[in-house]
Amino acid sequence: MVFALQKIWMVRWLSIAGERRFVRSFRTLSTVSNGIALITIVALLPGHCMAQADSPHAETIRDLVAQLGSDQYVRRELASLELAKLGAEAVPDLVSAVQRSDLEQTERVLQLLQRIAAGETPFDPPVGWDALQTLVKSGRTSASSRAKAATNALTVRRHDQAREHLSRAGIQIGFSNVVMESSSINEEAVYVKDWDGDTTPLAWFGWLDRFQYAALEGPEVSGELLAAVARMPDLQHLLITNTHLTTSDLAPLRELNRLEQLEIRYSPVDDRAVDFFSQLPLRQKLVLSATKITPDGVKKLRSKLPAIQIVYKRGGFLGVICEPWAAECIISRVTVGGAAEAAGLQTNDIVIRIGEAKVQRFSDLQEAIFNYAPGDEVDVTYIRAGNIEKVSVTLGSLVTQQP
Repeated sequence: MVFALQKIWMVRWLSIAGERRFVRSFRTLSTVSNGIALITIVALLPGHCMAQADSPHAETIRDLVAQLGSDQYVRRELASLELAKLGAEAVPDLVSAVQRSDLEQTERVLQLLQRIAAGETPFDPPVGWDALQTLVKSGRTSASSRAKAATNALTVRRHDQAREHLSRAGIQIGFSNVVMESSSINEEAVYVKDWDGDTTPLAWFGWLDRFQYAALEGPEVSGELLAAVARMPDLQHLLITNTHLTTSDLAPLRELNRLEQLEIRYSPVDDRAVDFFSQLPLRQKLVLSATKITPDGVKKLRSKLPAIQIVYKRGGFLGVICEPWAAECIISRVTVGGAAEAAGLQTNDIVIRIGEAKVQRFSDLQEAIFNYAPGDEVDVTYIRAGNIEKVSVTLGSLVTQQP
């Protein structure tokens, strides 16, 4: 076998950013007996380190940006490395370069902006990200479409990072059986329960897109936590339960662009919230269960929000589900561990009365139960196997997650 190895060293002086730079590259040529030659070119930068002042001059940055259009590979690579190190400081000149560059240089500039944005965290000013967003909206076809592709890739990356950091903090993220207005949502949701008060991971909520549902539970829930969750880009349905939050703590909800449904239960929100709720971007439903809002407050709220469905409950929970469109209130499901199960109610029982209120459909049962608080005792009259029976039930509270 014939094997030959030859190293060819090339020494170049490059003028970059107004300074002479020493660059050494070498070519390794390997020849084997079958006549195939493999050529590998490697650029080395021994001891290369551009002197960086604490605040690089604008002229230096502009020169580096100009080198991105060089026809020499080494010049372009050195300039890219230095601009990447400068990060946010180089962004204004990079954005300006897009306006006057050819397609090839524009591509290099956008790659740098994407690299800078990828290095940002929620704790940093989003300089690179904002620059890409500006280019997306610029209307220039090539730059705008390329910037759009970059932001799409970064959005996926940011989502994954946020999900990882929040999961590490003990926050449940994913498909959940969280209950909103007596029904499991069966959607991906963010569920914060028994928060430990650590504010460090909260900034990541702003990067957690694609989640429309969030539930906050426990006395540790604070206005700061609520403000962080409200920054979720796609949040539309929010449950707040078993908290000590008052009306003033709800202020971050004003920052939302849209909220389809808000449910507050077992929290000391009072009539001072009436005007506040009327200022929220609510679209469909407001559910108030076991709050301190009075019937007069609810009446005022309904006059202020005539297009919104407002459900007002004292918070008692029976723990049954009946077919909503059936002609009779036939129990189709009994909640495990709920008040109905403890009292002996079963599936296929037909509820005909709650206390003194007649029940024909499931909606009648719900309206009747709304008038009772957790711990109240109420007589439930029902039909089982053709016989009318009655049982006294001590109502419970609606749980956030079904077992």
